[in-house]
Amino acid sequence: MWVSRTNFGTAAKFEEFNASAMMNHYEKGKHYPDYKTAERLAKVLNVSTLYLFVREHDLPEWILQFKQQTNS
Repeated sequence: MWVSRTNFGTAAKFEEFNASAMMNHYEKGKHYPDYKTAERLAKVLNVSTLYLFVREHDLPEWILQFKQQTNS
C-alpha cells in the first residue's frame, strides 16, 4: 500500500504544510524523530516503537511476529 509522505505525516499528527518535508528528512537520515514522535509514527504503521529503532536484520521481523502473537 502506497501512501504519500504528506498523508503519512498528517496521520502521525504533523502539520500538513511540513509533513512531507519531515518524512523526507526521516527517510534520508537527515533528522531522527524523538521518542514521542516515533510513538506516533509507529502507531500509524501499526508496529511497536522499538521496531523503528532496530538495526539488526532479523530482529524487526521477530518484533512484528511477537506483536501479532500478543494481539491475538
